[in-house]
Amino acid sequence: MTTNEAEIILKDYKEKSNIIKQIHSNKKSLYENWNLAFNIITIVASLLLTVLGFINKDLLYDLFMKTNNPQIPEKASSLQFFDFSFNLAVLFVLIISILNLIFRFQDKAFEHNRAIILFSNIIRDINEIKITINSFTNNQLDEKTSQISFRFSNIIDSIPSHSDQNFFTAKEDYYKKRDKSKEIDKKYNP
Repeated sequence: MTTNEAEIILKDYKEKSNIIKQIHSNKKSLYENWNLAFNIITIVASLLLTVLGFINKDLLYDLFMKTNNPQIPEKASSLQFFDFSFNLAVLFVLIISILNLIFRFQDKAFEHNRAIILFSNIIRDINEIKITINSFTNNQLDEKTSQISFRFSNIIDSIPSHSDQNFFTAKEDYYKKRDKSKEIDKKYNP
């Protein structure tokens, strides 16, 4: 394999790796946001329920419901309303906790982070080969590109799949990021 052929092949693998890395970066961000939202909702709701659970219901009635208005239901039905509302809130926390366990947002974010690391490693290795490409013989170049190809295939087989829409969105994000990076480089390294 000639140096030019190896450069073309390595450039192609690097481009694919960058785009797939962006796909997993987007998905990781999405799952981390969902995980954070579910955790915040669970913690805040649990904290409120804990505080409300220790407050006397009669005190809550006297603070918020006691009035001389005859249209307000009597104390017993108001206390039943408090009990019912409290039980609904407990059910809500239980449902949110179970959904978080079912969807496993944190685990999914970890899987995508693992893919990001694997593709970052392969991109780094491609860059190292490209820097020293002239020092390799044709046989060594064949071996290096074969290793990259083999690693790329293994990584693809071991990571979560993605849709075409994920690909197109990530490709657009990657090119925007690359252009912004060039813009920043020009600004600070004229």
